[in-house]
Amino acid sequence: MKPPGKTAPKKSFATISASFLGSQRLKRLPAPWLRVLFLAEANWTPSRKVILPIGHVAAELGMSRTTVVSAIKGLLNEDILILSKPAKRPMTPGGAGKGEAAIYDLPGRRLGHSKDRVIGDSIYRGWWKVWSKELRSAVKNLGDAATKVWICAVIPCHRDKFGLPQVEQTISLSGRQLEELLPGVSARTANRAIKNLVKVGLIRQVVPQSGRRPGQYERIGASATRIAKGQNKR
Repeated sequence: MKPPGKTAPKKSFATISASFLGSQRLKRLPAPWLRVLFLAEANWTPSRKVILPIGHVAAELGMSRTTVVSAIKGLLNEDILILSKPAKRPMTPGGAGKGEAAIYDLPGRRLGHSKDRVIGDSIYRGWWKVWSKELRSAVKNLGDAATKVWICAVIPCHRDKFGLPQVEQTISLSGRQLEELLPGVSARTANRAIKNLVKVGLIRQVVPQSGRRPGQYERIGASATRIAKGQNKR
């Protein structure tokens, strides 16, 4: 039981534009960049924005520090991540000052911000709403390819005010299809990624793949989380 007068801490959730998720710009990003970006999305708050300590991010995502640094630099160059406050190095030995981590912001989380679209982009209505804890867990436990397939091929669709797909229908997925859709992902790697997404509970197989025919899958778990404004439980 909770102590008298105590309330449960409010669970946070990420709200991400469905159109951004379906953009060519996002599909072109290397998979490690996507994992760092969506870890930032999971950790972002309006007041504190987000801190991405290199060593901590590398350990959490199972990446090298070099890969994390490259991802952050790449996201900054793409203007998908912006630097709000530079890191402050600690004083030289014997000094009293302490270092401070860099603080970043996500312009896509600010009202009135619209990301550049290119010809061929699908324009989806609404926003994907997902519990921060679930998003953080997914990008931590999925491999690079599975994260890219999930973010760029499973999540994008028209969504309602709760973040749910507006039309409850299955999605077609196959290795060959994803190889054409996602730069840097082979058909064999994509098929392994699909199996991984089924295993961790982000999609459910409805009809298996057969020859060249794609399988049919249903969005479940964090792929179809229902979140209303002010909601504090699932």
